[in-house]
Amino acid sequence: HMTIQELGSLGEFVAAIATVVTLIYLAIQIRHNTTVTQEQNMRDLLRQYDFCTPVVENPGLASLLRRGLQDFGGMNKDEQARFHFFWHPVFLEREAMWRAHRKGLLGDQDLYSANIQALVAVITTEGGAQWWDMEQTVLSPEFVGAIAAEMRVGDAAKPITELWHFLQPDPSDSGNGHTASVRDEISRASSQRPSD
Repeated sequence: HMTIQELGSLGEFVAAIATVVTLIYLAIQIRHNTTVTQEQNMRDLLRQYDFCTPVVENPGLASLLRRGLQDFGGMNKDEQARFHFFWHPVFLEREAMWRAHRKGLLGDQDLYSANIQALVAVITTEGGAQWWDMEQTVLSPEFVGAIAAEMRVGDAAKPITELWHFLQPDPSDSGNGHTASVRDEISRASSQRPSD
């Protein structure tokens, strides 16, 4: 027969084991919930700005983006504005992603890195670098520093025009926009001039 004292000790032992099992269960649940939350946060951030749909819905936008990546400074003010207001929200959303990543709210390191490297790929083009000189002044210095650090990484420094061939300059782009219209005017004026 067990004494009351022995039964009390056994009860305390069983309660201690139950407490440890409960704590382990809670730790597993918290880890699972954290992972689910991190994945949901990443999906929400990526969904906030869909930069593919505008290109699909507006055929002239692809040409404008190609020209801007090649020579942002050579575009007229309207074209520069359209280029800017396409890329600006992308960079703002990625800054929000960077902040969430720093707080441990994003779980997928590879997806996060790919998004930051995509920004670097934009600003390592000639036109992207011209635009970045202006854009970086409206972003937080810490985020701009993070982008600069990423630019020092070898593979991340490839221009987007090398990664996505459809963003390389296209001869058909010369028929669009301000630059082409100036060229056309010069060409017409030259053909109308009397020959010597």
